[in-house]
Amino acid sequence: MNYNKFDINKFKPFQTSSGLDGNFAGSYEDKLFRIIKNNKPNYKDILNFSDQLNDLVKSKLYYEDENVLVVEHEKLGNITYYTEWTKKQREASAKTVVNLQSNLVSKGYYLNDPHAFNITFKYHQPIYFDFGSIRKGKITPSWWFIKCFCGWTEMDYWDSVLKINRIHKIWIAFRMGLSQKPYEYLSNKLTKYEFYFAEKKIINLLNKKGFIGRLTRKVVNTLPFIFKNFSNWTDYEQKIPALNFDNERNKNILELFRKIKPQRILDIGANKGVFSSLALDNGVEEAIAIDLDNHSLDFLFNEAKKFDKKITIARLNIMSYPDKSGYYQSYFPAHERLNSDFTICLAVVHHVCYFGNFSFEELAERLNRFATKILIVEFVPYDDAHLTGPIYKGKDRSWYTLENFISAMKTRFPNEHKIFPSTPSPRMLIKFSK
Repeated sequence: MNYNKFDINKFKPFQTSSGLDGNFAGSYEDKLFRIIKNNKPNYKDILNFSDQLNDLVKSKLYYEDENVLVVEHEKLGNITYYTEWTKKQREASAKTVVNLQSNLVSKGYYLNDPHAFNITFKYHQPIYFDFGSIRKGKITPSWWFIKCFCGWTEMDYWDSVLKINRIHKIWIAFRMGLSQKPYEYLSNKLTKYEFYFAEKKIINLLNKKGFIGRLTRKVVNTLPFIFKNFSNWTDYEQKIPALNFDNERNKNILELFRKIKPQRILDIGANKGVFSSLALDNGVEEAIAIDLDNHSLDFLFNEAKKFDKKITIARLNIMSYPDKSGYYQSYFPAHERLNSDFTICLAVVHHVCYFGNFSFEELAERLNRFATKILIVEFVPYDDAHLTGPIYKGKDRSWYTLENFISAMKTRFPNEHKIFPSTPSPRMLIKFSK
């Protein structure tokens, strides 16, 4: 018997916790708990071996009586959803679900409802957190693949996440039925969804100098509905910032890291994450890296795994993302999950406002959602070598000035701002706060 006190009246169930399986997840005293009313002996048994399952959220018995079992779960921060993952992240998460299912089968259990919103990342490691979807019993691997992994006819399961068509689903289920190691077979099949042969060839072409590289880039940018995993930054070679204060931008960013000493940072427009890594190397405990480009973030994902970096990765366009995620629109928006007291946004403004069609006011509103206190923004004026002055492709950009930008930002970040030189000139860093 566990003798912790538990006042069920203070327990606050999450809106996304349906309770259809007889248990509810929610918060209690700023911690994460699950109240279990059905099949309590089974869940106590699972707790006895859950420490052996590295893919399952860490859990422990907190309280029990004749009516309920109360389980405390590790509280995961910086939650990301599959709609914000790169291809490598989706593949890694799907394989984690299969691996967890295989381990549970050996214990006499299985994952009954492993849809894609039941797993997230703890930095670079996928963690399955729906403890309540584990069931006692046996299920044939082929049927588990069709019913549970692919969700039969439901949305937000792995067939839709990985784009597994019906014919392929039938073939995989058939082969799993013949295999002596069906879950190992399935895991190996999922690897093909990580990186297609054609994408490797396109990246090689994008990296080529001269006419071939320019032509490939033009085709990719002209047909975004076909080349969904590519962006203008796929072939961008982000240089590692020197730690010896070799230029004004690196010098000032490093000084801000060391002076403000944030516990975590949000890096908007992170690309391959060199400034997120720079922050971690200079006392910041964790980083959130947001970018549009799938392949740049895949590179960062591999680096985070290789060097065990505390970086949460999200493929996200801050100017266009759903207010509610999921097929039933029942999950929290990105800015409520991935915000920070210290945010950097480098070499982004001109892409959004000068090359793009957003106003300074629209960008300020979006940055305000994610930056809860301090924001460091790099501004690239229209007389920069990479911009074309007050006219861009026949469009008026005379409004694109430092004065107008600061004025728009001050409506959201009213405290006194400070300007620092950046590199190359005439770029500049601006520190805003609220």
